[in-house]
Amino acid sequence: MRTRRPRSTRFHPHATVIVDEAAASSLRLADYYRHAYENKPPWQKL
Repeated sequence: MRTRRPRSTRFHPHATVIVDEAAASSLRLADYYRHAYENKPPWQKL
């Protein structure tokens, strides 16, 4: 999976990707994704 909006999720209004820490460690923007998850708005449930 690419670290930036993969083509398969680009046009979906809601997509959830779950990876373990080992897989996430190779993401170039891992810190960004962690920050986005920790600061997501209340209407995003997962």
